[in-house]
Amino acid sequence: GAVEATVAPEGEWSRGGAAAAAASRGVTERGDDHWKVIEYARAEFFGSGTSPNIRKIATGSGVDTRTLYGLWPSKPGIATAYVAGIPKPGGCL
Repeated sequence: GAVEATVAPEGEWSRGGAAAAAASRGVTERGDDHWKVIEYARAEFFGSGTSPNIRKIATGSGVDTRTLYGLWPSKPGIATAYVAGIPKPGGCL
């Protein structure tokens, strides 16, 4: 079964924890685009109460969809949410 992510509150989330979560998904190198996407997703979730989907992440973070798929080899919407410490976006399988 899928592992359901729990929300990591602002004071409990860290880049170190995010780096470990990314590594567990096979992403051992993280660049500026990774952090831009992760930080956008967290801000969007805490601002709206909803995890952003791929389209919204691409629009809001300025990192286009093709690049998102390059950042996260498998399921970029779910991977972004997992590493960002927020629930997976609605509609993601």
